[in-house]
Amino acid sequence: MKAQISLELYFVFIILIVIIGWAVNLINYFHLNTPNYYTQELVALQSFANIVNENCINQVAGNYSTPCVLKDGNPIIYEISFSNGVLVMSSNDTNETVSTQSLCSINPSNVSLTCGQVVCLNGSNGNVSLILGGC
Repeated sequence: MKAQISLELYFVFIILIVIIGWAVNLINYFHLNTPNYYTQELVALQSFANIVNENCINQVAGNYSTPCVLKDGNPIIYEISFSNGVLVMSSNDTNETVSTQSLCSINPSNVSLTCGQVVCLNGSNGNVSLILGGC
């Protein structure tokens, strides 16, 4: 009788281990497949900063379609600000802030942008004028 109880406990223990392993794998699956909005915003900001710097250095004007950061298929509205050589992107939708160095200042120093919005970046004398709607 004692051996039978031990055998039953052994099988219950194995079943519990299998269930726990399955649950851990499921949690890891959802964690790894959750979109990383921080990375998306950082890439979008770096892309924007590169265009700002290029227009400023070359002192040219050009239209630029803002990068998209999507959450659940909807575009996120983000604010870009410039201060002390740093471009900062923040979004209330993701509660995250990312920043990158910029060679040039932007005017206005604060602007809210949406996915695919056309802006004119007009560079001169170390500054870039940002005009919503294009040149």
